[in-house]
Amino acid sequence: MVPSRHFSGRGITNSRSTLWGGWVIKSTTHNVYFSGDSVYFNEFKKTGKKFGPFDIAFIDIGAYNEGWASVHMWPKQSVQASIDLKSKVYLPIGWARFDLALRYWDDPIIRATKAAEDRNVTIATPMIGQTFTLEKLPQTKWWEAML
Repeated sequence: MVPSRHFSGRGITNSRSTLWGGWVIKSTTHNVYFSGDSVYFNEFKKTGKKFGPFDIAFIDIGAYNEGWASVHMWPKQSVQASIDLKSKVYLPIGWARFDLALRYWDDPIIRATKAAEDRNVTIATPMIGQTFTLEKLPQTKWWEAML
C-alpha cells in the first residue's frame, strides 16, 4: 500500500476514520501501480522513485470538478502522475461509470488522451471489460463511436 490523498469516511460522524491508498504490485515479470482515489500530490514522485519504473499505472480520473479539486485529479494531472511514477503505460480508470461530477461521460477520456498525446505518454484505452496484454495495448478511441 502506498499513499493517496482523499477525504476519509462516508458518514456524518466518521470523518478521518479510514485510510485511502494506492497499490504497488510487483511480480517476477511486471511492476504495476494502482492509484485508488486521490488528488495529484508529491507522493507520486516519491512512489516512482522508490518503487518504479512501472510497466503500467492505473490512475483514476473519474470524479473531478472545481469543488472536488482537493480529493480528485483532473485528467491532465493524472498524466503528470504517470510521468512522476515513471510508468511505461498510463491507463485512465474510473471515468466511464456513473459519477456525480457535472460533465459528459466521455469528457475525462477525451482530456486524458489529449494530455497524454501532448506529453508523449503511452496510453492504453481498453473498452469496458476488454482484456489485453502489455505487448498489445488497446489504443483506439472507441468512445467516439458511442456518440
